[in-house]
Amino acid sequence: MRKISKLSHLSEISLEGEVAKNIEQQLNILDESYGIERNIDADLGGYVLILETKDDVIEAKENIVKDIIPEYVDNIECEGGKQYCLSLFLLSSDYAVVVVATKELMDILVEE
Repeated sequence: MRKISKLSHLSEISLEGEVAKNIEQQLNILDESYGIERNIDADLGGYVLILETKDDVIEAKENIVKDIIPEYVDNIECEGGKQYCLSLFLLSSDYAVVVVATKELMDILVEE
């Protein structure tokens, strides 16, 4: 599981082009609304959470997005047919977690 709050962190991770582009858009929205230098653990705003394994999904489901229904789930089509999803979870009125995962992992995260 990777927690990303700054565009500079995004360049350190190897991601599919479309996935990186979508994450960059989300980080830009958070930066414009809440500031580039925000402290994601103490300030308003939020961050992007990349889930990479089933254990990441279980941890996120139990500790971060527990009992929260996503506002939306967008599909991200990548070259070679690999599918990812991006989902917005509002933890409070001014704090959000944008979760990015493969379609299979996202299906586990948002199952009822």
